[in-house]
Amino acid sequence: MNPTELNDDELLRCLKNLVRQEREDTAAVVAHLAEVDNRNLARERAYPSLFEYCVKELGYSEPSAFHRIRAARAVRKRPELLDLLRRGEVHLRSLVLLHPHLDGEGALEIIQQARGKTVQEVSALVAPLCPRPAPRDAIRVIAVRPASVGDLPLFAAVAPGGLPAQSELKWEVSFGAGSRLRELLDRARALLCHRFPEGRFEDIFTAALEALLNLKDPNLWPEGRKTKSRTRKIPKWIRRRVWKRDHGRCAYKAPDGRRCASRRALEFDHVRPWALGGGSNDPSNVRLLCRAHNGLMAENHGLSRPATAGSR
Repeated sequence: MNPTELNDDELLRCLKNLVRQEREDTAAVVAHLAEVDNRNLARERAYPSLFEYCVKELGYSEPSAFHRIRAARAVRKRPELLDLLRRGEVHLRSLVLLHPHLDGEGALEIIQQARGKTVQEVSALVAPLCPRPAPRDAIRVIAVRPASVGDLPLFAAVAPGGLPAQSELKWEVSFGAGSRLRELLDRARALLCHRFPEGRFEDIFTAALEALLNLKDPNLWPEGRKTKSRTRKIPKWIRRRVWKRDHGRCAYKAPDGRRCASRRALEFDHVRPWALGGGSNDPSNVRLLCRAHNGLMAENHGLSRPATAGSR
């Protein structure tokens, strides 16, 4: 069925059915691969490994082949994982992470803890099972190719002298980080995603250090601030109060009462638009919305054209 011919409810219902079918198909592929691996059929078909068979015969990319083979071998160890994969309670990538830890006595407990977890959460679950030494703080100078050159084949980006063409100096910074820094980094990336859509660590840390030095370094303190006349800009005290009131998440509610859970790309929105007479100095007329729902409200008030399917 052509998705452009479906109404909204039909489109979402059809998508859920397709996702469910996709999970069932993936589980079936993993089950068949597990049996092919068990019978060692790839070798009989003149392939040196199951990996080569998946890439050359089945047409999988190398990462896709690796993930499915690891998942198949995880299922061979613990067949109950196949039903969890089929129901979407574990992801294919999660099976790859769980595979090395399915032989011990605690395997069943690990599987139970992994159910319903994201890949990142499963990574945190299994990491203590194979701890590594803490990395030392290090700064190492490197030469890198710009993105426009790096996209070319390697031989095309190398100058006759052997150095990358148009290379620039950068510094590779590495250190071990605790849970608190990870939490702060995730929050900073979410808050700054308007300014840094790619969420690169270099941009986030540079902005954070610049903000810190602007507060602490007397050489960077401004001599004075100019007052501005009243504009549509929302005062800082209003923004602070609204942020706390809306708990730092989008305040949009669907007709069925479900509230948007997004904490990314948040924007301060006038309940009664500024263009229609709404003010900026009343907290009750200001709310937090994610970018998608801010755009939806603007469309509902006739202040912007509806977004096309390709722009969403």
